[in-house]
Amino acid sequence: MPKMMLMIGAVAAAALISSSTNAQPSEEFASKANAAKSFQSVTTSSAFKNSMHISAMRHFLKNFGEDLNESWSANKEGTRARFEKDNSLYLVDYDKKGKWYSTIRIYNEKSLPKDVRNTVKSVYYDFDIVTVTELTVPRNKLYFVKLQDDKSLKTVRVVDGYMEEIEDFDRGDR
Repeated sequence: MPKMMLMIGAVAAAALISSSTNAQPSEEFASKANAAKSFQSVTTSSAFKNSMHISAMRHFLKNFGEDLNESWSANKEGTRARFEKDNSLYLVDYDKKGKWYSTIRIYNEKSLPKDVRNTVKSVYYDFDIVTVTELTVPRNKLYFVKLQDDKSLKTVRVVDGYMEEIEDFDRGDR
C-alpha cells in the first residue's frame, strides 16, 4: 500500500512540475497534469470545513498552523488544501477518511536543502535550478528539480541522495 501511495504522489508531482515551466510537455505529461487538476475548488467556508473529516483538519492545523488563508478543494478521492507560506506553494492531500497521504511543496533554489542542491549541482553545475517540487509521502521525501541551460530543460528526481534524470527537452527558443 505505501508503494502505491508513493507512485500516486510521484505521478501527481511529475504532472505538476511538467506544467510549471515554459517547456512543452509530452502528451503523457499533459494527461497527468489534467488528472492533477481534477480537484474542484470550493469556498473555504465554515460549512465546507465542518463537512471535512476531523482527522484532516487536526493534521492540517497541527502541521501547518492557522491563519494561512488556505483554499480547499475536493474530488472523488479526497480533499486538498492549497496555501502559500515562506515563499513556497503547498498542496496538502487527504483521503476521504481524513488521512494525510501527501504534501507537495513548490519553491525556488534558495529553499532547497543544501545536501540535495549539492547532489544536483555536482553533475549539473552549468545549469540553473528553475524550480523545485518536493513531494512528501509517508516514510519518504522526493525532490523533482527543474534545470535549464542555453540548450535544454531537464528534470531530475532526488531520493535518499540518489539522483535520476527523468525529463530532457531541447529548448526551441534558442
